[in-house]
Amino acid sequence: MKKKILYNLIVLGGIIGATTSCETYDLVDEIAQTGHIAPNVYMEVPTGNVTAGDSADFSVQYWSVDRSFTDLSLWYALDVNFKFELTSVYNQEYSFVLDSAERVRDFYKVLTYEHSQSYYDTEKKAYEINGKIPVSYTLSSNEINYPDSYDQELIESLIPASVFARFYEGLFETLEYETLKEILVVDFAILDQETFDSYFIITVIEPEEEEGEPEYIYEMKEETATELLSYLKQVPVSDLIFNEAVPEYGIKYSKGYKITSKFRVINGEGIENYSEEKIITVL
Repeated sequence: MKKKILYNLIVLGGIIGATTSCETYDLVDEIAQTGHIAPNVYMEVPTGNVTAGDSADFSVQYWSVDRSFTDLSLWYALDVNFKFELTSVYNQEYSFVLDSAERVRDFYKVLTYEHSQSYYDTEKKAYEINGKIPVSYTLSSNEINYPDSYDQELIESLIPASVFARFYEGLFETLEYETLKEILVVDFAILDQETFDSYFIITVIEPEEEEGEPEYIYEMKEETATELLSYLKQVPVSDLIFNEAVPEYGIKYSKGYKITSKFRVINGEGIENYSEEKIITVL
């Protein structure tokens, strides 16, 4: 089995008026009470995906007992998601995988609207705004997916050095004597055989029968692991992940953004309320 290391509404408020025979109640009038009451706001975003440079439609319904509004505004925050994956040709059962998410911009005001009585929808018994959430073209997604050539300058500009360091460390832990020898002695001649063997405790088990072959058990000396890892790090990542049989490099990278949007309403009494947050994936 392939080993993977993973580094890995506000609900529309209001009180629905009871109805009897032919009576109809205005929702805004129905929720009027004494004291300060927060405005109600409900936001809808029809699609969860949008292309960078385009915009996402939204609609918002809002109302307040005092029917007065001092702020109607769209807000959003921005998160970036990274995924790195490196697979070595020397052990294709091992892949280093790292998923990372980071908030790169906290909530800020994107658009502001002026309240108008013309927004009132008699059927919904609320004010309604239909608008668009702008998405910058700079938020375009980016990816590398098992390329057939290795652009070192590009890859090193996209993938942090710490990812490569963890890849080396994880790979090293999976390599047994013969595979490590293949890399350090045979393929890249970083060490000679004698020097390489000096890093191991070698136990020879003689055969029980004359015709048999002795069995060799190689155990890495604990104090030599750091030095052997340093030799492995002398081998370029590109050489460790290149699969000549395909041919391709065992590297995957993706970077994408997610927008978390919400709508704020402040009524005439200065009381604010926000809609439920809506998440949009930028393509």
